[in-house]
Amino acid sequence: MGLALALLSLISCKKEWPDESAPRAQVVARHLVIADRPYGLSKDFALDGQFVYWAEQTFQESMQRGPGPTQIVRMSRRGGTIDVLAEGGNRPTHLTLDGDFLYWLGQSSEPGSLHRLIYRVPKRGGDRTSLPDPTKRPQSSIGSFVPANGTVYFPTPTKILASAPGQPIRVLADDQRFPRRLLIDGEYIYWNSDHGVLRHSLVGEGGVESITTEPGAMLWAVDDDRVFWLSGDGRTLRWKENAGQGGAIAYFGASGAVASNVVYIIENSTRQIRAIDLGPKTSSRGSGGRLIADIGDNGDSLVVDKNELWWIERERGFERSRLLRISIPPPAGRQRLP
Repeated sequence: MGLALALLSLISCKKEWPDESAPRAQVVARHLVIADRPYGLSKDFALDGQFVYWAEQTFQESMQRGPGPTQIVRMSRRGGTIDVLAEGGNRPTHLTLDGDFLYWLGQSSEPGSLHRLIYRVPKRGGDRTSLPDPTKRPQSSIGSFVPANGTVYFPTPTKILASAPGQPIRVLADDQRFPRRLLIDGEYIYWNSDHGVLRHSLVGEGGVESITTEPGAMLWAVDDDRVFWLSGDGRTLRWKENAGQGGAIAYFGASGAVASNVVYIIENSTRQIRAIDLGPKTSSRGSGGRLIADIGDNGDSLVVDKNELWWIERERGFERSRLLRISIPPPAGRQRLP
């Protein structure tokens, strides 16, 4: 018995944007899952100007046979037909777009292999390829990567490496201690490790710069002007500006994003998305902020893109997962995306 994907029509929001009245979220896709396990819509998804991309579990003809192979799919940002781009392999994560390609991290399909490989497929569909293993060792330690202009940056337990087609592997940073959680802006690659939050020029010039040595700091986001990180206990969101100034706010979120001088946070304890305007009067005494939307259970993976917020919700028991979006007011100035 096959299970079909149920596509829901988009819900338009007709009322104006009030400060404390949340607009209705638009359900883009809904997926059934098996026996309280989070198969179906993946936690990670990616957006471009036309499509939303994600990984999903397919299903065998009989539920007793268990889940089938994972697929990488795409759908119009406004809903419609779901197109299969490629087989996703085992447990695909970190879906990321760069140029004409969609990248993800997945476990090798070789029997008995524990390698985690970086895969890519053309956005319009085509052959799936994997990046060669430059370390010649099991890649189970790779938990993050980021592509930029065709070059893929990823960590080993002691290095930050850059791999570009037809070129030898470059070592951007050495003598690191378990680097992880890579992010980039137009000039730098950022990561956090046991040494704190650090950065290095994308073109390889200069040395490693320290953003913070706070114990347990977890890199959270970057924009044109700031680097954000969470404190070791996860309760404070801190940032440092290029000019050297910084700030902090209390953080009670499950997920968040930053754009145009505003931090958006999912708070599952209140089932809300709230917005906090950053500036000299930003308070560190509580998350507070403006109410953006009331949400359902287990919100996660918040993304801001083109004056829209996108996120995933999973019902209690993880029997359903949904991808949702709402429109947000356009920024007063130029938008800065993380």
